[in-house]
Amino acid sequence: MELQIKVLQAADLDTIMTLEKSWLQNVESDPMRQEMISWKALWRKEALEHYLPLGWSFGLWSQDLSQLKAYLLAQPLLFFRGMTQTLWIEHIGAQEDGCKTQLIDVAYRMSRSKHFQAALYYQPEAYLKQLDAFGATPLDERIYLLKTSKLN
Repeated sequence: MELQIKVLQAADLDTIMTLEKSWLQNVESDPMRQEMISWKALWRKEALEHYLPLGWSFGLWSQDLSQLKAYLLAQPLLFFRGMTQTLWIEHIGAQEDGCKTQLIDVAYRMSRSKHFQAALYYQPEAYLKQLDAFGATPLDERIYLLKTSKLN
């Protein structure tokens, strides 16, 4: 299935929340635990309200744009560890490996086209295999760096 890439907007907040809650139901059956998990999730409402209006988050949608399949939340960081521009990827919400790879590729290509020096991925455990294929290296146990320019 071919998917469409689209910049996410604030109007996509409910769509993302619905998608994540449906995924959460597949791994946690207790509604109270689901609610508690959602309070601390990287996709909680407050995080989406911050990231979506910035214009750096992307979604993978069905061909007719009727269904969100996967997404990433991101924002630029300026002057991080001597780098002028870095893309911070807070979260990738995806179930399928192909979607994870496609979102990493979108962030990589966009970072290169905007002359960012690197992309940082926070808590990439769910997509570490895909990130390793791009040559990312750990900065610490929770953050991986993917060079998007010729860094020393």
